[in-house]
Amino acid sequence: MKDIPFVFGKVISGKNFTDREKETKMLSLNFRNSVNTILISPRRMGKSSLVEKVANTVASDKLKVVNMDIFSCKSEDDFYDMFSTEIIRQTAGTFEKITSYIGEFLSGIRPVVEFSPDLATGFNLSLSASKREMDVRSVLELPEVIAQKKNLDIVVCIDEFQQIAEFDDPVTFQKKLRTVWQHFERTSFCLYGSRKHMMQKIFGDKGMPFYRFGSITNLGPIPQEEWQKYITGQFEASGKSISPDTISKICGTVENVSSYVQQLSWIIWARVNNKAEELPFEEAAEVLVDENAALFESLTAPLSGPQMGFLRALRDGINSGFTSYAILEKYQLGTPGNVSKIKSVLIKKELIDSDSTSVWIPDPVFRLWLKRLP
Repeated sequence: MKDIPFVFGKVISGKNFTDREKETKMLSLNFRNSVNTILISPRRMGKSSLVEKVANTVASDKLKVVNMDIFSCKSEDDFYDMFSTEIIRQTAGTFEKITSYIGEFLSGIRPVVEFSPDLATGFNLSLSASKREMDVRSVLELPEVIAQKKNLDIVVCIDEFQQIAEFDDPVTFQKKLRTVWQHFERTSFCLYGSRKHMMQKIFGDKGMPFYRFGSITNLGPIPQEEWQKYITGQFEASGKSISPDTISKICGTVENVSSYVQQLSWIIWARVNNKAEELPFEEAAEVLVDENAALFESLTAPLSGPQMGFLRALRDGINSGFTSYAILEKYQLGTPGNVSKIKSVLIKKELIDSDSTSVWIPDPVFRLWLKRLP
């Protein structure tokens, strides 16, 4: 990664990673002691960066950390193929060991192996279309079998884990995973994703297979005092300055959401010669909204008129009483019975959040963008 003061939109490491001392310590202990971990938080809180930092810290010849992102998996078969590929790739390492591991640990399955020109890392495994149930179990047992035979511990980190809820018959699939994984002794899991409500349902619902599968950590925002030290240090290291008041405005505007703090700090840093205050803060905030506008447009394009009306009501500070005649009429929400359907759809899309008394838009920059709409 280039030596730039603020990084966003990608996994953050090195000096660009700030705070999370408590979570880093907890995750490191879990990784070293084979404790399953579930990370739940809204988007842009830095889950992937935290996991990668800890993985790099604890990894050794006796503790292998396997990372995979299953966002592209659309079915059980996709999952099995990626799972087996990444377990082999990241525990074996060299081309010679990869071919040896395939022969040793998947001999009973005989998967299709496709190598790319980069033989050391570029390959994919896929199970045959006629695979038997015992083949699936062998794939799911793969990290534990390797750990036992090679006398090491393995941590399997799966990003976008909520994707499994989109598979056909997701509960049955989750039962398959839990039935095998719960018996592991030398393999543990770190499961996390960007869809908060789906993750909460998978791990927090008593009727779901993954209920009480591991230690659940809700990752919240980094405190402003930590951002104060970090942002000040990054400006000073490059010969620039920023006042505590401007840092307070940055954190307050984006509510300490990690990715947005980094992005807004970058916008200011990149546009000034010496002092952050050379750029009017309101102008910097507008640039932040502009840079995220295309994403918000794509998220709202499929929404219906009543769904957009509901978002406008929240934007205007309304967070209850949606079934009153005045609000139904002003925001064109339809009938009172339609309101609960609207809420359900928007919650599933992670555009809004709610509790027993209120509803709100959790993304602070999305709220700013909505204010631009008529």
